[in-house]
Amino acid sequence: MGEPMEEGQKRGEASLRAIEAKIREAWDKGHLVVLWRDPVNLISYIRLALRVTFGWGPAEIDRHVTEMLGSGRTVLAHETRERVEHYLYELRRFGLSVTIERIQ
Repeated sequence: MGEPMEEGQKRGEASLRAIEAKIREAWDKGHLVVLWRDPVNLISYIRLALRVTFGWGPAEIDRHVTEMLGSGRTVLAHETRERVEHYLYELRRFGLSVTIERIQ
């Protein structure tokens, strides 16, 4: 009779470890927000989206726009999973092509 309790306890502990790992991953600053070159939206519109979302000044926005136009993408933020999901949501509301990448 002791076995089912031990097996259930082991599953519970494994489940708890999995949840803890997900929490650690969510708070790990190992996530990037990547803005991809956008053939549809005007550069002025992209600049507006970056200013509203991040509160950046013209110099920072110019740096990211130049990088995006030159290499096809730019990394906008290196943050926690929760924060990059917020940025992703906000930028997609503007219709921009944005993705999240996990740093391994």
